[in-house]
Amino acid sequence: MTMDCNIVAEEDEEAMARAAGPKPVADPKKVGNHVSSLESAGLDRPAFTSAFDAIRDDKSLNVVDVIAIAERYRRGGSRVTSRKAAMASIEKRFLEMVRQQAQKAQAARARPW
Repeated sequence: MTMDCNIVAEEDEEAMARAAGPKPVADPKKVGNHVSSLESAGLDRPAFTSAFDAIRDDKSLNVVDVIAIAERYRRGGSRVTSRKAAMASIEKRFLEMVRQQAQKAQAARARPW
């Protein structure tokens, strides 16, 4: 009798997966354009702000696109699941890069050699 329950449960899971439809896929062209603008901004705050605002204001980007942009800009890391978290992770990565550069500059000034 338990065997019948397992078969029914598997069929239910398959039906639910089909009902959900295909998962959305990120548009590689849009993602690439936005990632390249973020990377070309480097450590320049105004350029980064402009690129960041372009992502925020681009209504053609869906959640999957923004998550893909965040993952490529951060080059991995933990996976985010929302647009808000993706935008926060992009900004966090920029701040990390600025801090790293400031630390390197400070270390260079402190070293006597």
